[in-house]
Amino acid sequence: MAGCFALMLAAGCANIVSPEGGPKDLRPPAVLQADPPDRSLNLHAGQVRITFDEFLELKDLQSQLFISPPLGETPEVHLRGKSMLVDLPDSLTENTTYTLYFGNAIRDITEGNVLKDFTYSFSTGPVRDSLEMKGRLTDAYSGEAVADALICLYRDAGDSLFTLRPPDYITRSRADGSFSVYNLPMDSFRVYALKDANANAYFDLPNEAIAFDALSFIPQIPPRAPDTGQGMAQRDSLARDSLMPDSMVPIAEDTLRLMSVPQPALRLFLDQDTSQRLLKAWVPGTAHIRLEFSNPVGSLKLHPLDTTFSGRWSLLTFNQTRDSIDLWLLQSAGDSLRLQVTDEHSGWKDTLALSLKERSVTRKPGRAITPTPASERLQAGFQPMRNFFATEPAFLSFSYPLDSLYPGQLWLQGGGDTLEALYSMDTVDPGKVRLLSPLKPGTEYLLICYDSAFRDIRGWYNDSTAFRLRTLTAEDAGSLTIELSGAYDSLWTVELMGPRKEVAARVRRQGVGEVVFTLLQAGKYQLRAYHDANDNGRWDSGFFKAGIQAERMVRFPAELNVRAKWELREKFRLNPE
Repeated sequence: MAGCFALMLAAGCANIVSPEGGPKDLRPPAVLQADPPDRSLNLHAGQVRITFDEFLELKDLQSQLFISPPLGETPEVHLRGKSMLVDLPDSLTENTTYTLYFGNAIRDITEGNVLKDFTYSFSTGPVRDSLEMKGRLTDAYSGEAVADALICLYRDAGDSLFTLRPPDYITRSRADGSFSVYNLPMDSFRVYALKDANANAYFDLPNEAIAFDALSFIPQIPPRAPDTGQGMAQRDSLARDSLMPDSMVPIAEDTLRLMSVPQPALRLFLDQDTSQRLLKAWVPGTAHIRLEFSNPVGSLKLHPLDTTFSGRWSLLTFNQTRDSIDLWLLQSAGDSLRLQVTDEHSGWKDTLALSLKERSVTRKPGRAITPTPASERLQAGFQPMRNFFATEPAFLSFSYPLDSLYPGQLWLQGGGDTLEALYSMDTVDPGKVRLLSPLKPGTEYLLICYDSAFRDIRGWYNDSTAFRLRTLTAEDAGSLTIELSGAYDSLWTVELMGPRKEVAARVRRQGVGEVVFTLLQAGKYQLRAYHDANDNGRWDSGFFKAGIQAERMVRFPAELNVRAKWELREKFRLNPE
Protein backbone atom coordinates (compact mmCIF):
# COMPACT_ATOMS: atom_id res chain seq x y z
CA MET A 1 0.00 0.00 0.00
CA ALA A 2 2.81 2.36 0.92
CA GLY A 3 4.58 1.54 -2.35
CA CYS A 4 1.41 2.27 -4.32
CA PHE A 5 1.02 5.60 -2.47
CA ALA A 6 4.63 6.51 -3.28
CA LEU A 7 4.04 5.61 -6.93
CA MET A 8 0.94 7.80 -7.06
CA LEU A 9 2.81 10.65 -5.39
CA ALA A 10 5.66 10.38 -7.92
CA ALA A 11 3.20 10.35 -10.80
CA GLY A 12 1.43 13.40 -9.35
CA CYS A 13 4.72 15.26 -8.93
CA ALA A 14 5.61 14.55 -12.54
CA ASN A 15 2.52 16.44 -13.71
CA ILE A 16 3.39 19.66 -11.86
CA VAL A 17 4.78 22.29 -14.34
CA SER A 18 5.73 25.95 -14.03
CA PRO A 19 3.15 28.43 -15.30
CA GLU A 20 3.76 29.49 -18.87
CA GLY A 21 5.03 33.07 -19.26
CA GLY A 22 2.98 35.68 -21.08
CA PRO A 23 4.17 38.10 -23.74
CA LYS A 24 7.38 39.92 -22.97
CA ASP A 25 6.87 43.30 -21.31
CA LEU A 26 7.89 45.98 -23.84
CA ARG A 27 6.09 48.89 -22.20
CA PRO A 28 8.19 51.59 -20.47
CA PRO A 29 7.25 52.85 -17.01
CA ALA A 30 4.24 55.18 -16.90
CA VAL A 31 3.72 58.12 -14.53
CA LEU A 32 0.81 57.67 -12.15
CA GLN A 33 1.18 60.87 -10.17
CA ALA A 34 3.53 63.81 -9.63
CA ASP A 35 3.54 65.80 -6.40
CA PRO A 36 3.70 68.75 -6.97
CA PRO A 37 2.14 68.19 -10.39
CA ASP A 38 4.06 68.78 -13.63
CA ARG A 39 3.91 72.43 -14.79
CA SER A 40 3.24 73.72 -11.28
CA LEU A 41 3.47 77.42 -10.44
CA ASN A 42 5.14 79.22 -7.51
CA LEU A 43 7.28 76.17 -6.74
CA HIS A 44 10.48 76.78 -4.81
CA ALA A 45 12.98 74.59 -2.99
CA GLY A 46 11.58 71.31 -1.80
CA GLN A 47 11.04 67.73 -2.87
CA VAL A 48 9.23 66.48 -5.97
CA ARG A 49 7.83 62.94 -5.86
CA ILE A 50 7.01 61.26 -9.19
CA THR A 51 5.28 57.88 -8.80
CA PHE A 52 5.34 55.25 -11.56
CA ASP A 53 3.40 52.06 -12.19
CA GLU A 54 6.42 49.79 -11.65
CA PHE A 55 9.82 49.65 -10.00
CA LEU A 56 12.58 51.68 -11.65
CA GLU A 57 16.29 51.98 -12.10
CA LEU A 58 18.20 55.11 -13.09
CA LYS A 59 21.01 54.54 -15.57
CA ASP A 60 23.74 57.08 -16.34
CA LEU A 61 21.74 59.76 -14.55
CA GLN A 62 24.78 62.01 -14.16
CA SER A 63 25.20 62.30 -17.93
CA GLN A 64 21.51 62.01 -18.89
CA LEU A 65 19.92 64.58 -16.55
CA PHE A 66 19.87 68.21 -17.71
CA ILE A 67 18.24 71.21 -16.08
CA SER A 68 17.29 74.20 -18.22
CA PRO A 69 18.07 76.95 -17.41
CA PRO A 70 21.25 75.44 -15.89
CA LEU A 71 21.61 75.49 -12.11
CA GLY A 72 24.75 75.99 -10.12
CA GLU A 73 24.08 72.73 -8.29
CA THR A 74 22.45 69.55 -9.57
CA PRO A 75 19.32 68.33 -7.77
CA GLU A 76 19.63 65.15 -5.72
CA VAL A 77 17.65 62.30 -7.31
CA HIS A 78 16.98 58.95 -5.63
CA LEU A 79 14.44 56.12 -5.71
CA ARG A 80 12.03 54.96 -3.02
CA GLY A 81 9.73 52.12 -3.95
CA LYS A 82 8.07 52.99 -7.24
CA SER A 83 8.72 56.69 -6.77
CA MET A 84 11.52 58.96 -7.96
CA LEU A 85 12.35 61.75 -5.50
CA VAL A 86 13.95 64.99 -6.73
CA ASP A 87 15.32 67.40 -4.13
CA LEU A 88 15.27 70.89 -5.61
CA PRO A 89 18.13 73.17 -4.47
CA ASP A 90 17.72 76.55 -2.77
CA SER A 91 19.39 78.38 -5.68
CA LEU A 92 16.29 78.64 -7.91
CA THR A 93 15.76 82.02 -9.58
CA GLU A 94 12.52 83.90 -9.06
CA ASN A 95 9.94 84.02 -11.87
CA THR A 96 11.74 81.38 -13.93
CA THR A 97 10.43 78.28 -15.68
CA TYR A 98 12.67 75.24 -15.16
CA THR A 99 12.63 72.00 -17.16
CA LEU A 100 14.28 68.77 -16.02
CA TYR A 101 15.28 66.56 -18.97
CA PHE A 102 15.89 62.95 -17.92
CA GLY A 103 16.96 61.72 -21.36
CA ASN A 104 17.06 57.88 -21.35
CA ALA A 105 17.90 57.51 -17.66
CA ILE A 106 14.53 56.12 -16.47
CA ARG A 107 13.82 52.44 -17.17
CA ASP A 108 11.96 49.59 -15.52
CA ILE A 109 13.94 47.27 -13.31
CA THR A 110 12.77 43.99 -14.89
CA GLU A 111 13.13 44.36 -18.67
CA GLY A 112 15.05 47.63 -18.89
CA ASN A 113 12.36 49.35 -20.99
CA VAL A 114 13.35 53.01 -21.36
CA LEU A 115 11.03 55.95 -20.77
CA LYS A 116 12.54 58.19 -23.44
CA ASP A 117 12.84 61.98 -23.16
CA PHE A 118 10.87 62.30 -19.93
CA THR A 119 10.60 65.89 -18.69
CA TYR A 120 9.24 67.63 -15.61
CA SER A 121 8.75 71.38 -15.55
CA PHE A 122 7.69 74.01 -13.02
CA SER A 123 7.79 77.75 -12.52
CA THR A 124 9.02 79.69 -9.51
CA GLY A 125 6.59 82.48 -10.38
CA PRO A 126 2.89 82.89 -11.20
CA VAL A 127 3.37 82.34 -14.96
CA ARG A 128 4.91 79.39 -16.81
CA ASP A 129 6.82 79.97 -20.06
CA SER A 130 5.41 77.61 -22.67
CA LEU A 131 7.11 78.16 -26.04
CA GLU A 132 9.44 75.59 -27.56
CA MET A 133 12.25 75.41 -30.10
CA LYS A 134 12.90 72.39 -32.30
CA GLY A 135 15.71 71.75 -34.72
CA ARG A 136 18.17 69.20 -36.07
CA LEU A 137 21.92 68.71 -35.82
CA THR A 138 24.01 66.97 -38.50
CA ASP A 139 27.71 66.53 -39.11
CA ALA A 140 28.91 69.17 -41.57
CA TYR A 141 31.13 66.74 -43.50
CA SER A 142 29.28 63.41 -43.44
CA GLY A 143 25.73 64.76 -43.27
CA GLU A 144 24.90 62.14 -40.62
CA ALA A 145 22.79 62.89 -37.56
CA VAL A 146 24.72 63.86 -34.42
CA ALA A 147 23.48 62.45 -31.11
CA ASP A 148 24.25 63.52 -27.54
CA ALA A 149 25.51 67.00 -28.35
CA LEU A 150 24.61 69.92 -26.10
CA ILE A 151 22.19 72.42 -27.63
CA CYS A 152 22.89 75.81 -26.05
CA LEU A 153 20.59 78.84 -26.20
CA TYR A 154 21.73 82.37 -25.28
CA ARG A 155 19.56 85.46 -25.04
CA ASP A 156 22.49 87.76 -25.87
CA ALA A 157 23.13 88.30 -29.59
CA GLY A 158 26.94 88.19 -29.33
CA ASP A 159 29.04 85.06 -29.93
CA SER A 160 31.45 85.70 -27.06
CA LEU A 161 29.18 84.24 -24.34
CA PHE A 162 29.40 80.79 -25.97
CA THR A 163 33.12 80.82 -25.09
CA LEU A 164 32.73 82.29 -21.59
CA ARG A 165 29.81 80.75 -19.66
CA PRO A 166 27.07 78.08 -19.70
CA PRO A 167 23.95 78.87 -21.75
CA ASP A 168 20.66 80.35 -20.61
CA TYR A 169 18.79 77.22 -21.77
CA ILE A 170 20.12 73.79 -22.64
CA THR A 171 19.12 70.38 -23.97
CA ARG A 172 20.71 67.45 -25.80
CA SER A 173 20.32 66.13 -29.36
CA ARG A 174 18.63 62.76 -29.86
CA ALA A 175 19.84 59.75 -31.85
CA ASP A 176 18.33 61.12 -35.07
CA GLY A 177 19.90 64.54 -34.51
CA SER A 178 16.63 66.21 -33.57
CA PHE A 179 16.35 68.37 -30.46
CA SER A 180 13.64 70.18 -28.52
CA VAL A 181 13.96 72.94 -25.93
CA TYR A 182 10.75 73.33 -23.97
CA ASN A 183 9.22 76.03 -21.78
CA LEU A 184 10.96 79.02 -23.31
CA PRO A 185 9.94 82.67 -22.87
CA MET A 186 8.97 84.98 -25.71
CA ASP A 187 12.48 86.13 -26.68
CA SER A 188 15.07 85.73 -29.43
CA PHE A 189 17.96 83.30 -28.95
CA ARG A 190 21.30 82.49 -30.52
CA VAL A 191 21.58 78.71 -30.88
CA TYR A 192 24.78 76.66 -30.69
CA ALA A 193 25.72 72.98 -30.49
CA LEU A 194 28.68 71.59 -28.58
CA LYS A 195 30.41 68.25 -28.14
CA ASP A 196 31.52 69.14 -24.63
CA ALA A 197 34.92 67.65 -23.75
CA ASN A 198 35.25 69.04 -20.21
CA ALA A 199 31.62 69.16 -18.96
CA ASN A 200 31.43 72.94 -18.49
CA ALA A 201 28.73 73.50 -21.17
CA TYR A 202 30.58 76.16 -23.17
CA PHE A 203 33.18 76.20 -25.97
CA ASP A 204 36.72 76.54 -24.63
CA LEU A 205 38.77 73.66 -26.06
CA PRO A 206 40.09 73.24 -29.63
CA ASN A 207 39.00 69.59 -29.79
CA GLU A 208 35.34 70.41 -29.07
CA ALA A 209 33.16 70.15 -32.16
CA ILE A 210 30.67 73.01 -32.47
CA ALA A 211 27.82 74.36 -34.58
CA PHE A 212 26.35 77.84 -34.74
CA ASP A 213 24.04 80.05 -36.73
CA ALA A 214 24.56 83.76 -37.27
CA LEU A 215 20.81 84.34 -37.02
CA SER A 216 18.72 84.60 -33.88
CA PHE A 217 15.70 82.34 -33.53
CA ILE A 218 12.32 82.86 -31.88
CA PRO A 219 10.67 79.87 -30.21
CA GLN A 220 7.29 78.75 -31.45
CA ILE A 221 3.97 77.82 -29.90
CA PRO A 222 3.89 74.02 -29.56
CA PRO A 223 1.10 72.13 -31.31
CA ARG A 224 -1.80 71.52 -28.98
CA ALA A 225 -3.00 68.05 -28.14
CA PRO A 226 -6.73 67.40 -28.61
CA ASP A 227 -8.59 68.74 -25.60
CA THR A 228 -10.66 66.54 -23.33
CA GLY A 229 -12.62 67.82 -20.42
CA GLN A 230 -10.19 66.24 -17.98
CA GLY A 231 -7.12 67.47 -19.82
CA MET A 232 -8.42 71.04 -20.04
CA ALA A 233 -9.37 71.09 -16.40
CA GLN A 234 -5.98 69.72 -15.41
CA ARG A 235 -4.13 72.25 -17.55
CA ASP A 236 -6.12 75.17 -16.23
CA SER A 237 -5.63 74.05 -12.65
CA LEU A 238 -1.89 73.53 -12.96
CA ALA A 239 -0.55 76.42 -14.94
CA ARG A 240 -1.20 79.79 -16.39
CA ASP A 241 0.82 79.70 -19.63
CA SER A 242 2.56 82.86 -20.70
CA LEU A 243 1.59 82.60 -24.40
CA MET A 244 -0.63 79.55 -24.79
CA PRO A 245 -4.00 80.78 -26.12
CA ASP A 246 -7.21 79.27 -24.88
CA SER A 247 -8.95 77.16 -27.54
CA MET A 248 -12.05 79.34 -27.30
CA VAL A 249 -10.17 82.59 -27.96
CA PRO A 250 -9.58 83.68 -31.61
CA ILE A 251 -5.90 83.25 -32.49
CA ALA A 252 -4.22 86.53 -33.40
CA GLU A 253 -2.09 86.99 -36.52
CA ASP A 254 1.08 87.38 -34.40
CA THR A 255 0.30 84.08 -32.69
CA LEU A 256 -0.13 82.32 -36.03
CA ARG A 257 3.28 83.56 -37.07
CA LEU A 258 4.75 82.13 -33.86
CA MET A 259 3.38 78.74 -34.82
CA SER A 260 5.42 78.63 -38.04
CA VAL A 261 8.65 80.54 -37.35
CA PRO A 262 11.89 79.08 -38.83
CA GLN A 263 13.71 76.69 -36.53
CA PRO A 264 17.47 76.01 -36.48
CA ALA A 265 19.25 73.42 -38.64
CA LEU A 266 22.82 73.20 -37.33
CA ARG A 267 25.93 71.61 -38.88
CA LEU A 268 28.63 70.39 -36.50
CA PHE A 269 32.34 70.83 -37.28
CA LEU A 270 35.75 71.00 -35.64
CA ASP A 271 36.88 74.61 -35.57
CA GLN A 272 39.73 75.45 -37.91
CA ASP A 273 43.08 75.72 -36.20
CA THR A 274 44.65 78.63 -38.08
CA SER A 275 47.94 78.45 -36.17
CA GLN A 276 50.59 76.35 -37.87
CA ARG A 277 51.72 73.32 -35.88
CA LEU A 278 53.65 70.13 -36.57
CA LEU A 279 51.14 67.39 -35.75
CA LYS A 280 53.31 64.33 -36.35
CA ALA A 281 56.79 63.38 -37.53
CA TRP A 282 57.96 59.82 -38.07
CA VAL A 283 60.27 57.61 -40.12
CA PRO A 284 58.29 55.30 -42.49
CA GLY A 285 61.44 53.76 -43.96
CA THR A 286 65.13 54.11 -44.72
CA ALA A 287 66.12 57.71 -45.60
CA HIS A 288 62.44 58.73 -45.44
CA ILE A 289 60.82 61.18 -42.97
CA ARG A 290 57.17 62.26 -43.07
CA LEU A 291 55.92 65.53 -41.56
CA GLU A 292 52.23 66.31 -41.02
CA PHE A 293 51.12 69.89 -40.31
CA SER A 294 47.89 71.43 -39.03
CA ASN A 295 47.65 73.70 -42.09
CA PRO A 296 49.08 73.87 -45.63
CA VAL A 297 52.75 74.78 -45.75
CA GLY A 298 53.65 77.70 -47.97
CA SER A 299 57.45 77.37 -48.17
CA LEU A 300 59.32 74.90 -45.97
CA LYS A 301 62.93 75.51 -44.96
CA LEU A 302 65.00 72.75 -43.31
CA HIS A 303 68.30 73.38 -41.54
CA PRO A 304 70.35 70.43 -40.14
CA LEU A 305 71.72 71.27 -36.68
CA ASP A 306 74.15 68.49 -35.70
CA THR A 307 74.89 66.91 -39.09
CA THR A 308 77.06 68.34 -41.84
CA PHE A 309 76.07 67.52 -45.40
CA SER A 310 77.99 68.36 -48.54
CA GLY A 311 75.86 69.72 -51.37
CA ARG A 312 72.22 68.75 -51.84
CA TRP A 313 71.12 66.51 -48.98
CA SER A 314 67.34 66.26 -49.25
CA LEU A 315 64.32 66.10 -51.55
CA LEU A 316 60.83 67.29 -50.54
CA THR A 317 57.53 66.05 -51.99
CA PHE A 318 54.14 67.49 -51.00
CA ASN A 319 50.66 65.99 -51.01
CA GLN A 320 47.87 67.76 -52.90
CA THR A 321 46.83 69.91 -49.93
CA ARG A 322 50.47 70.66 -48.89
CA ASP A 323 49.88 69.69 -45.26
CA SER A 324 51.78 66.37 -45.50
CA ILE A 325 55.42 66.43 -46.61
CA ASP A 326 57.82 63.62 -47.38
CA LEU A 327 61.47 64.37 -46.70
CA TRP A 328 63.84 62.07 -48.58
CA LEU A 329 67.47 62.00 -47.44
CA LEU A 330 69.98 62.01 -50.30
CA GLN A 331 72.96 61.52 -47.98
CA SER A 332 73.55 59.40 -44.90
CA ALA A 333 72.61 61.12 -41.64
CA GLY A 334 73.71 58.37 -39.21
CA ASP A 335 71.41 57.12 -36.46
CA SER A 336 69.71 60.44 -35.67
CA LEU A 337 68.93 63.81 -37.16
CA ARG A 338 68.10 67.20 -35.61
CA LEU A 339 66.43 69.75 -37.83
CA GLN A 340 65.25 73.31 -37.54
CA VAL A 341 61.97 73.37 -39.46
CA THR A 342 60.50 76.68 -40.65
CA ASP A 343 57.32 77.49 -42.55
CA GLU A 344 58.40 80.75 -44.15
CA HIS A 345 54.82 81.63 -45.14
CA SER A 346 53.36 81.57 -41.60
CA GLY A 347 56.56 82.25 -39.68
CA TRP A 348 56.20 79.04 -37.65
CA LYS A 349 59.52 77.53 -36.47
CA ASP A 350 60.44 74.48 -34.40
CA THR A 351 63.29 72.07 -33.70
CA LEU A 352 62.80 68.40 -34.51
CA ALA A 353 64.87 65.43 -33.25
CA LEU A 354 64.41 62.06 -34.98
CA SER A 355 65.90 58.64 -34.47
CA LEU A 356 66.74 56.97 -37.80
CA LYS A 357 67.47 53.53 -36.29
CA GLU A 358 65.47 50.45 -37.27
CA ARG A 359 62.96 49.72 -34.52
CA SER A 360 61.32 46.53 -33.29
CA VAL A 361 57.54 46.27 -33.60
CA THR A 362 55.70 44.86 -30.57
CA ARG A 363 52.58 42.92 -31.56
CA LYS A 364 51.81 41.42 -28.15
CA PRO A 365 53.14 42.23 -24.67
CA GLY A 366 56.59 40.74 -24.29
CA ARG A 367 56.92 39.70 -27.96
CA ALA A 368 59.02 42.07 -30.00
CA ILE A 369 59.49 41.35 -33.70
CA THR A 370 62.55 42.77 -35.42
CA PRO A 371 61.87 44.03 -38.97
CA THR A 372 63.42 42.08 -41.82
CA PRO A 373 66.51 43.95 -43.12
CA ALA A 374 65.93 45.78 -46.39
CA SER A 375 67.06 43.88 -49.48
CA GLU A 376 68.42 47.09 -51.05
CA ARG A 377 66.26 46.50 -54.11
CA LEU A 378 63.74 49.04 -55.39
CA GLN A 379 60.12 47.82 -55.35
CA ALA A 380 57.78 48.68 -58.24
CA GLY A 381 53.99 48.54 -58.69
CA PHE A 382 51.53 49.45 -61.43
CA GLN A 383 48.65 51.97 -61.40
CA PRO A 384 45.75 51.68 -62.03
CA MET A 385 44.83 48.10 -61.23
CA ARG A 386 44.93 45.28 -63.79
CA ASN A 387 41.78 46.28 -65.73
CA PHE A 388 41.55 49.85 -67.03
CA PHE A 389 40.54 51.87 -70.06
CA ALA A 390 43.21 52.53 -72.68
CA THR A 391 42.69 56.31 -72.36
CA GLU A 392 43.41 56.33 -68.61
CA PRO A 393 46.86 57.47 -67.41
CA ALA A 394 49.03 54.46 -66.52
CA PHE A 395 52.06 54.55 -64.22
CA LEU A 396 54.79 52.47 -62.71
CA SER A 397 54.91 53.54 -59.06
CA PHE A 398 57.88 53.23 -56.72
CA SER A 399 58.25 53.42 -52.97
CA TYR A 400 61.05 56.01 -53.25
CA PRO A 401 61.70 58.92 -55.62
CA LEU A 402 63.77 58.01 -58.62
CA ASP A 403 67.16 59.38 -59.45
CA SER A 404 67.62 57.84 -62.89
CA LEU A 405 65.82 55.76 -65.49
CA TYR A 406 67.36 53.98 -68.45
CA PRO A 407 65.82 53.69 -71.94
CA GLY A 408 65.03 50.37 -73.59
CA GLN A 409 64.27 48.57 -70.32
CA LEU A 410 60.44 48.37 -70.62
CA TRP A 411 58.69 46.15 -73.20
CA LEU A 412 55.05 45.52 -74.00
CA GLN A 413 53.71 42.20 -75.29
CA GLY A 414 50.13 42.22 -76.54
CA GLY A 415 47.93 42.05 -79.61
CA GLY A 416 50.44 39.78 -81.34
CA ASP A 417 53.31 42.28 -80.99
CA THR A 418 56.28 42.81 -78.70
CA LEU A 419 57.31 46.47 -78.70
CA GLU A 420 59.68 48.63 -76.74
CA ALA A 421 57.56 50.76 -74.39
CA LEU A 422 57.74 54.53 -74.26
CA TYR A 423 57.97 56.05 -70.79
CA SER A 424 59.16 59.12 -68.88
CA MET A 425 59.53 60.43 -65.35
CA ASP A 426 56.33 62.00 -64.02
CA THR A 427 56.61 65.78 -63.79
CA VAL A 428 54.73 65.97 -60.44
CA ASP A 429 55.63 62.84 -58.48
CA PRO A 430 59.28 61.69 -58.71
CA GLY A 431 58.20 58.25 -57.50
CA LYS A 432 56.20 57.59 -60.69
CA VAL A 433 57.07 56.73 -64.29
CA ARG A 434 54.36 57.39 -66.86
CA LEU A 435 53.67 54.85 -69.60
CA LEU A 436 53.46 56.77 -72.92
CA SER A 437 52.92 53.93 -75.38
CA PRO A 438 49.44 53.96 -76.99
CA LEU A 439 47.35 50.98 -75.92
CA LYS A 440 44.57 49.24 -77.83
CA PRO A 441 41.15 48.75 -76.21
CA GLY A 442 40.20 45.20 -75.31
CA THR A 443 43.74 43.84 -75.31
CA GLU A 444 45.75 41.70 -72.89
CA TYR A 445 49.27 43.02 -72.27
CA LEU A 446 52.36 41.86 -70.45
CA LEU A 447 54.53 44.78 -69.32
CA ILE A 448 58.10 43.54 -68.82
CA CYS A 449 60.46 45.59 -66.66
CA TYR A 450 64.10 44.49 -66.87
CA ASP A 451 66.58 44.43 -64.01
CA SER A 452 68.19 47.78 -63.07
CA ALA A 453 65.94 49.84 -65.34
CA PHE A 454 65.39 52.39 -62.55
CA ARG A 455 67.50 53.77 -59.70
CA ASP A 456 66.14 55.62 -56.69
CA ILE A 457 67.68 58.42 -54.62
CA ARG A 458 69.38 55.85 -52.32
CA GLY A 459 71.17 54.29 -55.27
CA TRP A 460 68.98 51.15 -55.18
CA TYR A 461 67.93 49.43 -58.42
CA ASN A 462 64.83 47.43 -59.26
CA ASP A 463 64.61 43.68 -59.83
CA SER A 464 63.21 42.37 -63.09
CA THR A 465 59.44 42.04 -62.92
CA ALA A 466 56.35 41.86 -65.14
CA PHE A 467 52.73 43.08 -64.89
CA ARG A 468 49.70 41.58 -66.62
CA LEU A 469 47.34 44.28 -67.89
CA ARG A 470 43.99 44.30 -69.65
CA THR A 471 42.45 47.30 -71.35
CA LEU A 472 38.68 47.60 -71.40
CA THR A 473 36.42 48.57 -74.28
CA ALA A 474 33.47 50.93 -74.55
CA GLU A 475 31.26 47.83 -74.17
CA ASP A 476 32.65 47.43 -70.64
CA ALA A 477 31.80 51.00 -69.67
CA GLY A 478 28.76 52.73 -68.24
CA SER A 479 28.04 56.43 -67.95
CA LEU A 480 26.42 58.66 -65.37
CA THR A 481 24.68 61.97 -66.06
CA ILE A 482 23.86 64.16 -63.08
CA GLU A 483 21.47 67.08 -63.40
CA LEU A 484 22.49 69.65 -60.77
CA SER A 485 20.07 72.22 -59.40
CA GLY A 486 19.59 74.54 -56.47
CA ALA A 487 22.83 76.56 -56.49
CA TYR A 488 23.06 79.11 -59.28
CA ASP A 489 25.75 81.55 -58.19
CA SER A 490 28.36 79.42 -56.47
CA LEU A 491 31.21 77.09 -57.36
CA TRP A 492 30.78 73.45 -56.38
CA THR A 493 33.11 70.46 -56.53
CA VAL A 494 31.28 67.27 -57.50
CA GLU A 495 33.04 64.01 -56.62
CA LEU A 496 32.18 60.46 -57.63
CA MET A 497 33.40 57.92 -55.07
CA GLY A 498 34.35 54.41 -56.17
CA PRO A 499 33.80 51.06 -54.41
CA ARG A 500 36.85 51.58 -52.16
CA LYS A 501 35.72 55.14 -51.25
CA GLU A 502 38.40 56.57 -53.54
CA VAL A 503 37.64 59.61 -55.69
CA ALA A 504 36.99 58.07 -59.12
CA ALA A 505 36.17 61.38 -60.83
CA ARG A 506 36.02 65.05 -59.85
CA VAL A 507 34.40 68.02 -61.61
CA ARG A 508 34.31 71.68 -60.54
CA ARG A 509 31.52 73.84 -61.90
CA GLN A 510 28.63 76.17 -61.13
CA GLY A 511 25.86 74.37 -59.26
CA VAL A 512 23.38 74.02 -62.13
CA GLY A 513 23.27 72.03 -65.36
CA GLU A 514 24.52 68.58 -66.27
CA VAL A 515 27.67 66.78 -65.20
CA VAL A 516 28.57 63.71 -67.29
CA PHE A 517 30.90 60.94 -66.12
CA THR A 518 31.90 58.58 -68.94
CA LEU A 519 33.97 55.40 -69.18
CA LEU A 520 32.97 54.18 -65.74
CA GLN A 521 33.63 50.59 -64.81
CA ALA A 522 30.54 48.72 -63.65
CA GLY A 523 30.05 48.89 -59.91
CA LYS A 524 28.58 50.77 -56.97
CA TYR A 525 29.34 54.48 -56.67
CA GLN A 526 28.52 57.29 -54.28
CA LEU A 527 28.13 60.96 -55.16
CA ARG A 528 28.91 64.03 -53.11
CA ALA A 529 29.38 67.74 -53.72
CA TYR A 530 30.71 70.59 -51.62
CA HIS A 531 30.46 74.33 -51.99
CA ASP A 532 34.03 75.52 -52.50
CA ALA A 533 33.45 78.97 -51.01
CA ASN A 534 37.11 80.03 -51.00
CA ASP A 535 37.96 78.35 -54.34
CA ASN A 536 40.92 76.40 -52.93
CA GLY A 537 39.96 73.01 -54.39
CA ARG A 538 39.20 71.24 -51.10
CA TRP A 539 36.50 71.05 -48.42
CA ASP A 540 37.16 73.36 -45.46
CA SER A 541 35.81 73.24 -41.94
CA GLY A 542 34.36 76.31 -40.22
CA PHE A 543 36.12 79.08 -38.29
CA PHE A 544 33.99 80.24 -35.38
CA LYS A 545 36.03 83.33 -34.45
CA ALA A 546 35.58 84.74 -37.94
CA GLY A 547 31.93 83.64 -38.19
CA ILE A 548 32.72 81.27 -41.08
CA GLN A 549 30.59 78.15 -41.45
CA ALA A 550 31.98 74.84 -42.65
CA GLU A 551 31.63 74.57 -46.41
CA ARG A 552 28.35 72.93 -47.29
CA MET A 553 28.70 69.24 -48.14
CA VAL A 554 25.76 67.48 -49.80
CA ARG A 555 25.65 63.74 -50.38
CA PHE A 556 23.42 62.00 -52.87
CA PRO A 557 21.01 59.96 -50.73
CA ALA A 558 21.30 56.65 -52.62
CA GLU A 559 24.04 54.39 -53.93
CA LEU A 560 24.50 54.57 -57.71
CA ASN A 561 24.64 51.26 -59.56
CA VAL A 562 26.56 51.79 -62.80
CA ARG A 563 26.20 48.97 -65.35
CA ALA A 564 28.13 48.32 -68.55
CA LYS A 565 26.51 49.69 -71.72
CA TRP A 566 23.99 51.67 -69.67
CA GLU A 567 23.52 55.38 -69.14
CA LEU A 568 22.31 56.24 -65.65
CA ARG A 569 20.63 59.62 -65.15
CA GLU A 570 19.91 61.20 -61.76
CA LYS A 571 18.83 64.57 -60.37
CA PHE A 572 20.90 66.08 -57.55
CA ARG A 573 19.72 69.15 -55.65
CA LEU A 574 22.62 70.92 -53.95
CA ASN A 575 20.57 72.99 -51.51
CA PRO A 576 18.03 70.48 -50.19
CA GLU A 577 16.92 72.61 -47.22
